[in-house]
Amino acid sequence: MRLEDYLDIQGEDVIRLKGHRIGLEHIVELYREGYSPEQIALEYPGVSLEQIYGIIAYYLHNQAEVDAYIARIDAAADARYRQWAETMGRNHAGNLEACWRDPLSTVSGNTHAMKIRYLLDENLSPQELAYAYC
Repeated sequence: MRLEDYLDIQGEDVIRLKGHRIGLEHIVELYREGYSPEQIALEYPGVSLEQIYGIIAYYLHNQAEVDAYIARIDAAADARYRQWAETMGRNHAGNLEACWRDPLSTVSGNTHAMKIRYLLDENLSPQELAYAYC
């Protein structure tokens, strides 16, 4: 089995299926959840069954390295999301507080306030509201 037939390594933390934007992690995560190769093919109809079997064989032969790769990219994605959520919370803190105190205030004319008012109906705290708003 030649790795180059199935995977395109674009960088240390970017491994895609050859000819696709689908990451190695997407196929492996479905496999680890118990999907059969045929079920995975249904999820990704543009990917051949041969490619899926090749990816699974690669994973089984290199499980520790692939698991470490997936853990690394998951951690990086979580860090990017946390940073984004914190930034969004700071950028919209004034609107959030105004709408929390008085949903019918002058802020209510904009689309963001409409979304906040909807979220207010969910009985969220200001902190939960900030994260839900993002």
